[in-house]
Amino acid sequence: MRNTDRFELIDGYRGIAALAVLGMHLMAAMHRHEAAGAYLAVDLFFVMSGFVIAHAYEAKLLSGMSLAEFILRRLQRLFPLMVVGALIGAAVGSARVSGLTLLDMTVRAIFLIPTSSRSQLHPGSLITLNNAGWSLLFELVANVIYALIVRRLSLWLLAAIVLTSAGALVDRAWHYGCLDFGWLTTHGIDGMFRASFGFFVGIVLFRLRNHPRVSNLRVNPTVAVGALVIILMWPAPAHHRVIPDLLAVFALIPPIVVVGMNTRLSGRTAMVCAWLGAISYPLYIIQSGPVILFHGIVGGLSLGTGPAMATAAVFGALTLGIAYAALKLVDEPAQRWFKWRRASARKAQSSQPAIGPILGDPTL
Repeated sequence: MRNTDRFELIDGYRGIAALAVLGMHLMAAMHRHEAAGAYLAVDLFFVMSGFVIAHAYEAKLLSGMSLAEFILRRLQRLFPLMVVGALIGAAVGSARVSGLTLLDMTVRAIFLIPTSSRSQLHPGSLITLNNAGWSLLFELVANVIYALIVRRLSLWLLAAIVLTSAGALVDRAWHYGCLDFGWLTTHGIDGMFRASFGFFVGIVLFRLRNHPRVSNLRVNPTVAVGALVIILMWPAPAHHRVIPDLLAVFALIPPIVVVGMNTRLSGRTAMVCAWLGAISYPLYIIQSGPVILFHGIVGGLSLGTGPAMATAAVFGALTLGIAYAALKLVDEPAQRWFKWRRASARKAQSSQPAIGPILGDPTL
């Protein structure tokens, strides 16, 4: 595998997956099945997250980065847009709930606290005002587990975690009829199996990145993207997707990610993928509010297919615009500020005189 801090094709995957999730939610409001498999984008996100987190942090964790610093870095990366997504959801939800109930749901959405049965705007949603938060919650749990055990995380232990999670996924997929679970309170805990399987598969891919069978897996990027689109757009109806879902998660998504690991892009293609990667997280985390509003409009006005599709296109463009604004006005400034704070702290620490073998240790 090439040595780099950027994986352009993986960035492209992220953007395509976020767009597919938005399309799935908009189509669901009209009881249509286009992009019916887009919930598998979450499983793709988990695998990519495991690989990228290991690539960025494993060496640092093994060389002394504390659990607290790792968690702080992860929260700094995710929290600003979690707040934006929750506030957008609260603005939309204020038409139906208010006062302490709305405040309770907003705080829960910001801090990824599962919704109580007393304060559900949409019955059953794990994170009511921002449904996408369920996957971030489980990803953060997987992040913490990884950081806690990384020093003892042999390939044998990784294999045990992955195989155990895979067995649980098979069981839950047969129970629910598909892998679209984890986002409701009734099956919320089962979402952890999706997160643990995908995230630790990503760790395995990182550990095996230089093995010839992994590093030599290369196909035309168009083929990989086409395969991903087919997975996300597969039109099988809900609750009859067990085999396609398991095939995608076990046999197709991991090699698609490997191709992304091994592929170098340049020119306009790299620029497009970079933009897709940049917009992916904002688009994913802020879309719940606009989607809730779209559901209300389509249901309340009883729009026909043509007007509903036109309205869906408008809402899709609006959501993309809001995501881009959140990226430029909130996320990028916040990340620059966090980076400046870390650099300032390192500079101040390195300028302190050594006053002893312990107190003067800059790693403390």
